[in-house]
Amino acid sequence: MTRAMQYRKFWLDLGKLLNSGKTLSQSMNIISILSDGDSFNRKIRQLSNEMQGGMTFTKAIKESGLFSEFEISVVYAGELSNMLEVSVNRLAGNMLPTRASQYENFYRTLAVLLRSGIPTLTSLAMCGKKLDDPLNSAIEHICEVVKEGGAISDGMRSSDEFSDFDVELIENGETSGNLENALLRLAQFCSPIDES
Repeated sequence: MTRAMQYRKFWLDLGKLLNSGKTLSQSMNIISILSDGDSFNRKIRQLSNEMQGGMTFTKAIKESGLFSEFEISVVYAGELSNMLEVSVNRLAGNMLPTRASQYENFYRTLAVLLRSGIPTLTSLAMCGKKLDDPLNSAIEHICEVVKEGGAISDGMRSSDEFSDFDVELIENGETSGNLENALLRLAQFCSPIDES
């Protein structure tokens, strides 16, 4: 199993266990018991032990050195918003990101972070971590526009990386006070149709 497959399996297994009603602690314990002895799984067992000692999931995955800043940001947003199950399922579904799934992750994560009360610039910076260019560069550009007093939609429009539809939907969300809902709607549009 490749490392990419191990990551995907970890997020899939964790998502399935959380969906079944297991707590995070129970889920991590089950995963650690069922894992074999390679270095990835040894770190997963260590992570589970640290959580049982009182460490938060976000801190444990960060200190493990296994996970990307993007994954850590998504988990952090999920913990803050009490939507960890949703965040884990998003990670499970998007571990091999395509262009569309990167946009979906950006919109959905930004919505969760903003809904959690995290300031706009901090939320944007967290979303930009570990996204590929040109999207990462576009998010950096949006941050600069917002720092100068502009709106997210202004930065999107001037970056040339977003469609007119995306910009209009975000602008309408900003003016109506429903930005998070507009972001979630865009994320839904980017999500591949599940044919299973």
